[in-house]
Amino acid sequence: MEQEQQVPQSYFTSDVEEKMREMGEKEMLSLLKDLEGTSYWTAILKYNQVRMLMSQSALFTGDPVKDPSGMSRQQGVMLGLSDMQNAIITLVQSAGTDVE
Repeated sequence: MEQEQQVPQSYFTSDVEEKMREMGEKEMLSLLKDLEGTSYWTAILKYNQVRMLMSQSALFTGDPVKDPSGMSRQQGVMLGLSDMQNAIITLVQSAGTDVE
C-alpha cells in the first residue's frame, strides 16, 4: 500500500460499465448502507485508517515550501478516504430517523 495506486482502465469492462448504468441511485445507497456491520465494512475502515496514517505522516514530514503540490495531494487523499466512509455512516445514522 505504500506506492501510489493507479486503477487499470482495463478493470472497467463493458460488463462492469453496464452494471453501473443499470444500478439506480437508491439501490446504490441501500447497498452501501448494508455494508455497515459486515467484515467488508471493517476492512474498508481498516484500509482507510492505514492510508490516513500514511497521509498524515507525509504531511507532518513534508516541506510545504519545497513540495506544496505533494502536501495538497496528501490532503486530497485524506478527504477522499473519508468521503465514502462518512457518507455510509451518515446513511446508517439517518436510517434510524427515517419514517417509512
